[in-house]
Amino acid sequence: MAEWELSSEQELIILASPGIGGDNDGARPLTGEASVAFEAETIRQSGAAVGIRGRLVAQVDNAERPAFAGKIGDCSRISALCLGPQGGIVSPYSRLSLGLGGEESGARVRLEAAYLYMDGGLGEVSLGLDEGMAARFYETGPTAFVAGRVRDPILDPSGLNIVRSRVSVSGQSAKLSYATPRFLGVRAGVSVTPAVSYEASDLDLSDRPLPGDATDLGAAVEGGLHVSRVLRDADLRVRAGVTAGWLEVESPRFDDVAAYGVGFEVSRRDAFSVGASYKLADSEGPGGLSADYEALHLGGSVEVRDFTLTLDGGWAEDRFLGVEGMSWSASVARDIGDSAEIRVGYSSDSLDFARSVSGVMQESNGLRIEFRIRNR
Repeated sequence: MAEWELSSEQELIILASPGIGGDNDGARPLTGEASVAFEAETIRQSGAAVGIRGRLVAQVDNAERPAFAGKIGDCSRISALCLGPQGGIVSPYSRLSLGLGGEESGARVRLEAAYLYMDGGLGEVSLGLDEGMAARFYETGPTAFVAGRVRDPILDPSGLNIVRSRVSVSGQSAKLSYATPRFLGVRAGVSVTPAVSYEASDLDLSDRPLPGDATDLGAAVEGGLHVSRVLRDADLRVRAGVTAGWLEVESPRFDDVAAYGVGFEVSRRDAFSVGASYKLADSEGPGGLSADYEALHLGGSVEVRDFTLTLDGGWAEDRFLGVEGMSWSASVARDIGDSAEIRVGYSSDSLDFARSVSGVMQESNGLRIEFRIRNR
């Protein structure tokens, strides 16, 4: 009888942003996330590993945008897209909105992963609730904070960060995925999602429908190539990913979404790390209006004695809403024992609504302190 090996990991992140506020009514000076991940695995006679993985997350984030999607501003009186009976608009890809939403929420609990997998000589196959291969192959530079990071934020205290540079058109939906074995440092993968149900803690589209339509998210296909090489002569590790995803948008007014991304990271152990990523999501709205979403992230870090100094920044534009966002952070991090870490730094988020709302700019700047503890 095969023996099963059980393992689990618990993580708690607390993010303090003293004095935060700015222009977002849902800003919270204290946010946090607690998660439990588990795995059960057995090795078959063939040598293949078979198992199940899962992850449960509880979170308190920005009150009005607890999972990225949601209201970021009010509609302009001169915008034709805001003159309908709904009194607002929602971008088809990002699900950011003007004039709609704004309802406050409290603590949220989400099942982030629950899937079966088999990993052997012919590659890895997985089935269940999981992220897609495009997200798995994503690479970029280091971030100043773990949860309150500049790109693809897990926690966004200000509610003003709109930077998502990772291709993930299906999110934590039920899917079938396959990844090839790594050959000469190169690996390929693909995921197929029959029906997207995007309800992750860092991006929840479940209650963000497009107004005026019987709009739903349909099927999705995503994949990519990943490269990981060690340059021994230079003592460098190089990782890079090229990813793409296609999402069916079941709407009479909006086209399907095609997203493309590229990213890399170059690092030397206990010395430095630098990298960047870029994403373009291509879509079209009513009357041929561009509904593209574009994002860029750059980051770098250096090790100085027992400290890690990190600086990173990001930019994004949602062309359907006519909104640009910029975010950057800097931090000093240090481990506390074997299982805890503290990061202290400064963060800045800003949104430029020049083409969408009466207020030209919203911004929030200030001190951030992030405490993280893990138990394995």
